[in-house]
Amino acid sequence: MGESLEFFQRLKKLSADCNFTAVSAVQSRNASIQDAFIAGICSSYIWQRLLEDNITEVQVAFDKACSLDDVQRNAKSYTSPSVAMRVCFRNHQLAWISEIQRSLAARS
Repeated sequence: MGESLEFFQRLKKLSADCNFTAVSAVQSRNASIQDAFIAGICSSYIWQRLLEDNITEVQVAFDKACSLDDVQRNAKSYTSPSVAMRVCFRNHQLAWISEIQRSLAARS
């Protein structure tokens, strides 16, 4: 308890120099929702980007998080090709190899 009390007192002392302004209940609620939302994000990439952008509106934070989530999901589709794409690529390789073999056989 002593360490927590010291930390709390240090925070109070540090906050004395801050220029806090009065906020409405709605603004306070939105700030709390935004803090909880950002703290609860599992993706460290999205979490970091939201904090870097210093977003002050809950809806903007939510929209940005959704957009970043879409970006991550789409990026994964480029880095790990689907099975169909791999099969198609493999078939193309086999056709190309067969063409080379036919060409070499025709020369012999």
